[in-house]
Amino acid sequence: MKVICVFLIMVAICHAAPGSSTDDGKIEIFSGVAIEKDASGEEKLNVKFEPGELKEAARTFEEARGKIKKYAPLLAGIGVKVVAVVGLLFGALTLLVTKALVVAKLAFLAAAALGIHKYFSGGSFNNISKASGFPATAQQWTAPTASGATYPYARSVNGQEANDLAYKAQIPS
Repeated sequence: MKVICVFLIMVAICHAAPGSSTDDGKIEIFSGVAIEKDASGEEKLNVKFEPGELKEAARTFEEARGKIKKYAPLLAGIGVKVVAVVGLLFGALTLLVTKALVVAKLAFLAAAALGIHKYFSGGSFNNISKASGFPATAQQWTAPTASGATYPYARSVNGQEANDLAYKAQIPS
């Protein structure tokens, strides 16, 4: 706020309208506010109020104090509600973090128990298929033959015919 006031004063000094500056070094910024130079050359801000303006300002401040007293319980209630909601949010965050920590510990214990069981049951950690129930050898997929395919969407042609049909544009003539 002070910066804005100083900026406005400097703008007013630099761009003073002709006639607003008098011979004694007085520059009037706006009604009742002027910058004057004293005998030593120092600039001073001079603010003049009309007699009715001070009474009006005092009445305005009194009204503001009355409104503050009137709305203080409302503002205090809002503040209490905000503090309560923030407390609930931190409580919920604490609950989520605690739940994640417990689930992570349970997962670690389950993995450790399975690993220990695998190790002591005679298997090694390199061969997982025995503990998981999958066969040790990889299975090969074979395409069903026309005679063996009895499912509803089976092809009516054998594998070589289907391949030739699909890639006939790439077969050299």
